[in-house]
Amino acid sequence: MLKKLFVFYFFLTAVTSLFYNDYFRVNDGVYIHGLVGILGFAITGYLAVVVNKRNFPSVFDVLDKIYFYLSLVLMISIFLKNTILITIISFIFLIFTIPLMLRYNSPYAGLERFFVKSSFMILFLDWIYFIYSLNFEKFFIMQTKFSYNYLSFSFPLSLILFSEFIKYLKVKKTEVIFSVLVLVGGVLLLFFGMLLKSKFVEIFSASILLCLIVYYFIKSGYINEKYLFFNFMGLLLTGIFGFWYLLTVFKSGGDRVILLLHAHFAHYAWASFGLFFLFVKDKKIRFLTILFLLLSLIIISVYFVLEKRIFLYVSFIFFLFSGIMYLAFQYKRGKIGY
Repeated sequence: MLKKLFVFYFFLTAVTSLFYNDYFRVNDGVYIHGLVGILGFAITGYLAVVVNKRNFPSVFDVLDKIYFYLSLVLMISIFLKNTILITIISFIFLIFTIPLMLRYNSPYAGLERFFVKSSFMILFLDWIYFIYSLNFEKFFIMQTKFSYNYLSFSFPLSLILFSEFIKYLKVKKTEVIFSVLVLVGGVLLLFFGMLLKSKFVEIFSASILLCLIVYYFIKSGYINEKYLFFNFMGLLLTGIFGFWYLLTVFKSGGDRVILLLHAHFAHYAWASFGLFFLFVKDKKIRFLTILFLLLSLIIISVYFVLEKRIFLYVSFIFFLFSGIMYLAFQYKRGKIGY
């Protein structure tokens, strides 16, 4: 059920990109389109990867249905812009993150369990911050900006994609553990730097993360898997735009175009590319799926720079074609899943 919902959110993300006005703004700088992309597409994609019969042999069917309906109700409450309902459903989501941590029972040991359990704990913290930032603007000396949820909720999926991709890179166990510690520590440090408005902490943590990305991008060039190379290239460009945006914040208060490029490269070239790499096994359909997605990304980037609506519509069409290719793969297999 989660894989079907993942497809639905993919198309809903595309449709909501056409609507940007006061009605579709949920919070300061946060629109329904962004929340559909992160709370709908990204989180559902993450759950579709980790919530399976292998990891939860005795409770998979129950968890699959619970997260399916919770996600739909949460998305409806977001469209209604009902803060109380969003808070209640988010709190229920928080509570049902606990079974993920307690009932996780994968037959695989070692690094995979470490990655998955770490992502569960981060997701639990994400929901706490989401609920708090939705209702309160400050936490002691820290200012809790609701828009920071874009960063926080992207991390569980990124961690899982990273864990899946390094299997192809033949990385030593000690190297992986060190990388995960740097990755988790760097993101948490960046997040607290943003809350504390510390320029030094933000630049320092972003520099560490960018160096880690460069390292794995170079390693991905040595293997015979071009899709992973493009995935890490997408992650590298995401990191570069993010670092660039931080520099503009300190210099002139921020650049909206660079921020949009950072966010959309993260959504397209890392999250979407990565999920399609995992879900689509047919190489021809995978190629077309990612090709249309890449064309959509290039054209939407042109739209951000030139602000000509025609580019938005063309990007929208290619984005839909990418989703249709994914559906073609599922139709070929006779089911939604992999």
